Amino acid sequence: VLSEKIVVSIDEKLIVDKAEKVNTLNIDLKNDTLKTVKEFVAEIPIKALKNEQTIIIKTNVADVEVPVKYLEQSISGEEKTEISLRKAENIEATFGEEQKVKVSGIELKMGTDSSLSIMPSVKVSVPYVPSIEELKSLNLVVYKVENGKLVAVPLCKYDKQSKTMKFIANGDGIYTVLNVQKEEFKDISDYSWAKAEIENLALREVIKGVTQDKFEPASKIKRADFVALIVRTLGVNMAVDENFSDVSKDAYYYNEVGIAKKLSI
Repeated sequence: VLSEKIVVSIDEKLIVDKAEKVNTLNIDLKNDTLKTVKEFVAEIPIKALKNEQTIIIKTNVADVEVPVKYLEQSISGEEKTEISLRKAENIEATFGEEQKVKVSGIELKMGTDSSLSIMPSVKVSVPYVPSIEELKSLNLVVYKVENGKLVAVPLCKYDKQSKTMKFIANGDGIYTVLNVQKEEFKDISDYSWAKAEIENLALREVIKGVTQDKFEPASKIKRADFVALIVRTLGVNMAVDENFSDVSKDAYYYNEVGIAKKLSI
């Protein structure tokens, strides 16, 4: 196959005929003859599908599992939608405060509006074979490119058996896998029962720490901090247009509390 892009259009009648029998629409485009293809596009008649159904697309670029309910919530009034999986290469982004990097990964497009109050529920699986150096620590984390910055995707895990990185995507965007080396908190050595979990959550930017190397594990937690942890763990990132009257815009937890309010958490 010489083409770098393949478009598959799903017949509406076929979906209607099978709608009563199956809960999933399987589109399998994973084939050795398609290894040179860099972009897969599936045109789907969304109105022909039922709310409780799931669309599963398998390609050499990535596999994606999209609940129809998720699409219907975020695509208003459309008869059809496209789900696209494309290889993304040499994308410039900022890692951390100011480190400029070039990353490669996948670009997922579903035509969804990430500003809406929708919980992330799209499952993605990307082929990934760690280097010898990465296997020593295996601190693999998925990042999404947002406004030129790399933002950690907390719900991600490397599957050694299938050699894939699995994660929950937060809407359209470019996603990449990085092996992260983060400075350890120096005050958690006496908390061996929680040390691994604290470091794991820190890698995924769920917990930030009091400073870069200080966690203060014995400190009491505030309501706002607890809410912030929940929102970051869920991987929700959306625009905040209102908040509680006693939450200052300068507060480090302003966005997370505003998102929790928007989602009625």
